[in-house]
Amino acid sequence: VIAQETDGKGVDIVIDFVGEPYFARNIASLAHGGRLVQVGILGGGGEVSVDLETILYRHIQIIGTVMKSRAQAEKHAMVQRFREHWLNRFSGGRRLEPVVDSTFPLASAADAHRRMESSANV
Repeated sequence: VIAQETDGKGVDIVIDFVGEPYFARNIASLAHGGRLVQVGILGGGGEVSVDLETILYRHIQIIGTVMKSRAQAEKHAMVQRFREHWLNRFSGGRRLEPVVDSTFPLASAADAHRRMESSANV
């Protein structure tokens, strides 16, 4: 779909929360000089295989980051930067509409986590 929508050029950036199940497809969908930002491994397992020639010859950057291991002050600073530089872009008639896969009552929180851990959610 990415190749079709971009006339084979690919996208400049992929931000992925899932990891291993999508890694190869994410790399394939990147444009020359594209960046993959890996921010989670919700898909389980953190090991992937990658063709280094693809990374090198297409000048792809792979960036890994998580909020969990950061100090609280750093997390607050990141949220503040997002608020200052990006949040206003969702105003002025433009709407940010999340895709809600499913909802659970608080008493079923464990069921909600199992749904995410099994990658059954969207």
